[in-house]
Amino acid sequence: MKLSVKILLIVTIFHIASCEQHDEISKPVIEILSPVENQQYILPDTVTIEFDVKHNSIIEYIKVSIDNSNYIPLTQHEFIYPSENNFKGKVKLALGTLSNSIKKPPYYIHITVGDLNDIHQEYLKVDLKNSELKNKGFCLVVDKGVDVLELCYYNSEANLQFTSTIEGNYEYSESSITSGSIIIATSLPHLCRSFDFMNGELKWKDEPQLPYPEYTGIKVDEDLVYLSTSIGRIIGLRAVGGLKAFTTKVLPDSIPNNICVTSKYLIADFTPRNSGMNSWVSYHKQTGSKFQVFQTNLETIDIQSIDNSKVLFFCNDLSKGVIITFDIESNLIEQTVSAPDILVHHISRIDNNNFILSDERSILVFNQHNNSFTKILETEFDIIDMKYDTISNQINLAYNNMTEIISYPNLIITSTILSDYSIQAMELVHGY
Repeated sequence: MKLSVKILLIVTIFHIASCEQHDEISKPVIEILSPVENQQYILPDTVTIEFDVKHNSIIEYIKVSIDNSNYIPLTQHEFIYPSENNFKGKVKLALGTLSNSIKKPPYYIHITVGDLNDIHQEYLKVDLKNSELKNKGFCLVVDKGVDVLELCYYNSEANLQFTSTIEGNYEYSESSITSGSIIIATSLPHLCRSFDFMNGELKWKDEPQLPYPEYTGIKVDEDLVYLSTSIGRIIGLRAVGGLKAFTTKVLPDSIPNNICVTSKYLIADFTPRNSGMNSWVSYHKQTGSKFQVFQTNLETIDIQSIDNSKVLFFCNDLSKGVIITFDIESNLIEQTVSAPDILVHHISRIDNNNFILSDERSILVFNQHNNSFTKILETEFDIIDMKYDTISNQINLAYNNMTEIISYPNLIITSTILSDYSIQAMELVHGY
């Protein structure tokens, strides 16, 4: 009996010793040498990280990234596979500007060390800030001939920099700050393409789904490009690379058009494929699953978000324009305001409370807080496109063969550009 107790005691001692040894080898020393804590970076920038790892066990891998407060990586992971137990080195991680969806401070350099037994973490807080957004100019899309478009790139002083020619008939376009490009949907061929602002080169293209290959709307929201397709589905592509990241189910009897994105929802106006009423269909932004449907007889021109679950519908009702405050979650109209003696053709946002709208030649400012309209301008020519530049405080107007840039609110024409070809659209270029 005494022998059994002795054996048990010896086994217990060895077990405790082995556990102590296990604890000892399971904790590498991870030291971040550079940068220092709370060092600030103005994005876009490249962060050089120097670190030292000491271990008395085999290191399977070292992983380095920069994360936000939710530990979502803001950069690509950099992997290192050391051949020895100790490693000292540096990595460089490129950081672009932070979109609102991932702009969640504080931010951390995150180093992960994996050995044969466990995974070990080390963090260092850094300060990340976007650089100031700047006006880089604009791009005119002109009809150069049969199934041929020309993209004309102008700098912030309205001087032509270069042009590029593409196949197709113009349908829709928007600009993307995230990818530094203009996104254009065309017919003949039915394609959605991304072209670089700096050199006009093709970045990526997307082909729609048959048997209905038409694109019927486009909306850029931070790092995603949402496309309405005539098959009855909305898809979302990454602004950088064009990979598909979002899709809704097909609504076979209707076609999506204008799209609006809030922090929680996506909502679009749908027109019936054959006969029936128009509808406003909302989706959960994260999953793409359909939320609610609201039927209407109104013609929707544009949709603008005003908070997480409310939007403004800019519509036409026979001979007059109407602006509707709509609650997505309750699926109800909260308020309807009639625009004075105009049909709505173009909409552009000035700030969170004011919007600029036009018919063929009249331009008004709508104040959403007090539901007031102020007529500010009457143009000599029909307006083809209208964009408000929130950085330079300018109204950019495109007519058939001419573009005007007008300061706001003093309404002085600062630039006039003539075109040999018919202008289809104007897209503002903003960047860092």
